Amino acid sequence: MTRLTLSRKQRIKSRKLIASIFERGRKIRSGPLLLFYLRVDSAIASHVRMFGVTVSRRSFKRAVDRNRIKRLVREAYRIEQNAFLTIQQDDSYALFVVYVGREIQSFENIKSAINRLAQNWASKVAEKN
Repeated sequence: MTRLTLSRKQRIKSRKLIASIFERGRKIRSGPLLLFYLRVDSAIASHVRMFGVTVSRRSFKRAVDRNRIKRLVREAYRIEQNAFLTIQQDDSYALFVVYVGREIQSFENIKSAINRLAQNWASKVAEKN
């Protein structure tokens, strides 16, 4: 059994990369989550799948709430990340999730939304290639 981790190398930190994901990336929505994805050059990507998450300050005023949602989304991605790795092993992708819901969802709802995003993403990437 492989170890499911989300290392620092897998996290998107670069403001330039985040801006390019929002400008040139494609998007998929599932439940309270909106996934932006962009195929990136392997020289830029430190990992095969890079991941980031954000929550709007407009929707959730308290930092405690925003941080809790980000932790839940990161944990759901960490558990379901194999679904994102099944397709196109040789290509590098940057995946950025925006939480667009108005209420804090349960972990099970977020996990199922991540799973649906993974399935939709895999089918979109497969049909593109």
